[in-house]
Amino acid sequence: MKKLLTDDTELMLFGFRFLKQVLFGENSIPLQEAAAEKRRERVHDKSQRIEHEAREKRAAEQDDMYEDHED
Repeated sequence: MKKLLTDDTELMLFGFRFLKQVLFGENSIPLQEAAAEKRRERVHDKSQRIEHEAREKRAAEQDDMYEDHED
């Protein structure tokens, strides 16, 4: 990693490998399972939080809607 940050040529070559993997499906950069699992957990936690906030917002909007009709 340090080599990528200090050597522009190495960074460029890594970029080429990354593009090959993303655009053409070549598996030139090995997947680190621990890092992938960590990302999956973060994404799952974030989606759960967003869903929870959306449910709360809908409930509050419905409460407000029915409170307005009570007058």
